[in-house]
Amino acid sequence: MRVAPRLAVLLTALPAPLLAGCLSYYLVGASPHQGVPPGSDHYKVGQCIRASDKAPVEGPAGKVYYVVTGQAGVALLELDQGTFGGNEIQNHWSDATADHFFTYTRGGGPAWHYVIPADRSKPGERRTFEKGKYTVAMVEGRFRPTGDPDSTCELIPQGL
Repeated sequence: MRVAPRLAVLLTALPAPLLAGCLSYYLVGASPHQGVPPGSDHYKVGQCIRASDKAPVEGPAGKVYYVVTGQAGVALLELDQGTFGGNEIQNHWSDATADHFFTYTRGGGPAWHYVIPADRSKPGERRTFEKGKYTVAMVEGRFRPTGDPDSTCELIPQGL
């Protein structure tokens, strides 16, 4: 869908929380984000593997990930390396070994579960669930995926 130039300028000028509320942001558990946190360590995408046959698959191009304290506590930023615009994933929970972040597309599209080890020097994972191959459960006030991911990408720590 093409957005008229004036509308595009208006949308980019709105604060992220206002924009998210006005447009019912397309990702559940996330909101738009712009900018890189100063001095933040980050993760880049490494090898991605399809679950069904362990074959390599293409991962998200040009994405970088930051664990930050965001609008609602601990959050994961998924940003484009070129523009540093992207998503702040706020749907978060922790267990004994890792922080977990999960977001899914409104209307039942794809979903992503990110696992960032408590030891930030270790690689994390970006698990992708294709449309119709997962369900969402509410556990302790957080959305969590049920089902097996279709692919998993390694998240490699940078500067940690």
